[in-house]
Amino acid sequence: MRSLRRYFILLLLSAFALIQFTAAVQAYRAGTASVERALDQQLRDHVELLAAHGLSVRDVSSLRNPDLAFQVLTEDGRLLERSNSAPDAAFMPLRPGYADINFSGARWRALADYDAMQGRWILFAQRLVSRNQLVDSVIIATILPSVL
Repeated sequence: MRSLRRYFILLLLSAFALIQFTAAVQAYRAGTASVERALDQQLRDHVELLAAHGLSVRDVSSLRNPDLAFQVLTEDGRLLERSNSAPDAAFMPLRPGYADINFSGARWRALADYDAMQGRWILFAQRLVSRNQLVDSVIIATILPSVL
């Protein structure tokens, strides 16, 4: 009788631990996707700000951050403006959308968008290392209390 009771208690505790673990993994995945979408939207906001106001490197003090890079190119790919952390040539193909790319010895999440009003391409990128650190810190801070 004692052995059977111990077996059921162990079974219940194991099931509870498995459910908690599964819930934590699901929360981590959902939270990661949500934060990634927010960071992608932030990239889009940067691009739209540059497009709407025609800002240059001199005008955007936050771009002194080495984890952010941008380029403004003509329709045919000639460089007009760039941040200090961006290379001299286009760092991604000139087609609209997001991409994970490599340049300056690092991985970046980048967005390319065409500004039809001014006939130019705006490329904006953020280092994946800094993005991933932010995602992990937000998710861990969110999940940790429920796990403990």
